[in-house]
Amino acid sequence: MDPSGFHALAISQRALLDSCKEFIASLPADAELVAAHAPPGTSALDISEAGLATLRQELVHREKDRDQVASWVASAEHERPFLLQSAAARSRELELNEVGVGTRVGRSGTRSERRPIFSPSNPSIVTILAAVVPEAFTETIIKALDRGAAKRGALVMNPEERGRRLAELDIEILSLQRSEECIISALAASGVYVPRRRFAAPEAVLMIEVAAATGPVAIAAE
Repeated sequence: MDPSGFHALAISQRALLDSCKEFIASLPADAELVAAHAPPGTSALDISEAGLATLRQELVHREKDRDQVASWVASAEHERPFLLQSAAARSRELELNEVGVGTRVGRSGTRSERRPIFSPSNPSIVTILAAVVPEAFTETIIKALDRGAAKRGALVMNPEERGRRLAELDIEILSLQRSEECIISALAASGVYVPRRRFAAPEAVLMIEVAAATGPVAIAAE
């Protein structure tokens, strides 16, 4: 490795060490640290540099999935109360205290259902729909907004879906990172050194799990 490459590697590994120290320092005073169990399927891992490269590719895909979910676009569903209020305002705008009642006569001469005659001279169709069928109108608007966001390539989901998916991906990513650490450690034991990734999770690098607690604990400086 040339000097510049070695220097960059040293900086990366030092940054990872600092990240691990900051993680420990941020833990509550009564936090209990326990050794993490090896992820399921660890015994079947390909303990080789090629196997590590394959696992890291899968890890990159999962991290991209998480980034996409994190940049979610809220479903217009959360705008339903506002849209219904808007529909109510349209109703007031129309002054739906029927000024009169009209009767439509079909071609056959039969009379159809009675319908309200609105006071405004030229109400828009949107105003009429919002006032007469507010629930259906609101549902149509919500679906149209969500379709528009999806066409722009945005991931549309409600906050509950987003939180659940993020939690699932966090578990998958941490499990993959611990598998990554298992491979790196096994390779090191056989005399093959592979640098750890700069942004690897401290919980994975240290192979620990943390129990709940209350106040920060400090670690001694080197």
